[in-house]
Parts: sequence; structure tokens; C-alpha cells
Amino acid sequence: MNVGSWLVRVRLRPVRLELAVTDLERDLLRASLPTPQLHPRALVTVLEGLALWQGAVLRTAVVADERADWSGLFGLGLCGSTLEDPASPLVDAHEVSPSRRRRRLGQQGLFGGGR
Repeated sequence: MNVGSWLVRVRLRPVRLELAVTDLERDLLRASLPTPQLHPRALVTVLEGLALWQGAVLRTAVVADERADWSGLFGLGLCGSTLEDPASPLVDAHEVSPSRRRRRLGQQGLFGGGR
């Protein structure tokens, strides 16, 4: 499976999760969902659905607000807890610090938008 052209930014806020999907030229989807999710695989299932829709691995940057209840990619279901429970093959998720996202990814025009 080749890496697709869609990019996802997941931003964790204290009481909500913001999801932005872009294809380098335009916004495809924006959502603001309440947190915490009620099922441990809720977020990864949404992202897997988007990966299936585009037909390729979904590149995902996860940014946590310093006030958010953040337990890492594992807490969001984006990393497997054991070798028997690996991460999703459809979602390529990476934790990105808020300052790094603004500096590095913002320069590339991948995840524009407000803070």
C-alpha cells in the first residue's frame, strides 16, 4: 500500500479533539469532537475509514495542547499495546510538538490554520 496524498492533523484540546484532513490543495474535512472518546479504538477506526476511502495509508500528525489530558499515541489507540496488538497498518501516526508543528510543518503548507 502506498502512502497517499491526504494528511491529517489531530489536535487534542482539554475538552475536544480537532480533526483536519487536507490534500495539499484544500481542506477535505474538519471536525471538532468531544473528548474523551467512549471506545479505545474510536479515533483509529475513524482514521482507518479515511485511509480506506482514499485507498492508501493515512499520514497523521497528533498535536496535544499542553492543557489536554494526554496519554500519548497509545492512549488514543494509534499504537498497539503489544506485539500481538500492533498499530494499524492503515494509519501512519506521529506525535508532533505544538512548536515543531508551527515551525516545520507550517512552512511546508501541510497543516495551515489557527492555533
